[in-house]
Amino acid sequence: MSKVVLKRGEIAFKQGEDGDHFYVVDKGSVACFERRDGSEHETLVHTYNPGGTFGDLSIMYNTPRAATCRATTESRLYALPRKAFKVIVMKTTIEKRLHIKSLLQNVLTSHKSQMLAAFTRDVRARLKFSKSLRTMSSRN
Repeated sequence: MSKVVLKRGEIAFKQGEDGDHFYVVDKGSVACFERRDGSEHETLVHTYNPGGTFGDLSIMYNTPRAATCRATTESRLYALPRKAFKVIVMKTTIEKRLHIKSLLQNVLTSHKSQMLAAFTRDVRARLKFSKSLRTMSSRN
């Protein structure tokens, strides 16, 4: 991860460029503007403040930058290269899947135990009923 210092008005990246970094705002603010249909007019899409992150979409979807992002104040960003970002996303995805799998297994195990307990109660009740029927028929 590298530190990037931007002066007010300086551009982090331009709309249409390849996405090569993911950014975290540490200090200052960065506004992202979009030009639609080749227009010269820029529309403010979002402003990122300390703790905000941007630049992930073009990396995840392998598409050009959807907006131009520029510092609105002197800003300090941290830039994570594409490859490192993808590794973190993949690792996080795998961890989430394992967590979900574990939760589902716990639910299924719990559900199986409840079903087995209900089945056992049902069998015992049927056996008890059957035994009482045999006792009644042997008395007659």
